[in-house]
Amino acid sequence: MTTKGNLELRISHETLYASANADGDRAYEIVPGFLDFLDKHESPTIDQYKEWFRAAAKEILNDYSEKLIRGVPCEVIIDIPRKLVLHDASEERFTPELENACIVLEQKYNYQILKFVSSAVRDYEKEHAGKE
Repeated sequence: MTTKGNLELRISHETLYASANADGDRAYEIVPGFLDFLDKHESPTIDQYKEWFRAAAKEILNDYSEKLIRGVPCEVIIDIPRKLVLHDASEERFTPELENACIVLEQKYNYQILKFVSSAVRDYEKEHAGKE
């Protein structure tokens, strides 16, 4: 099954997006990459965040777009001002690498990690309920 993926980086008054129509489950790789970025930059500038995000998105998502796509995406939102990482990784997609990165982001960098269920997923589940 082809998965769609959305990445979002909120910095200051600006938001950057990256989306792909295939291999969307790779979107979760942004979280361990974000940890590596923070480990290498003591006080990153807005430009450094932007540069990192664009490079990481290009590496992670094949044929990515800088606009969000519709559908049932795998999604990660990193909100720098609020020190928050939101993701919708299911149990099967919550890899040891993702789990470890979340733990370190919480403990070392004081980020809050929250799992959510997107409205697109809720709509998809309603639409397909009882059809299996």
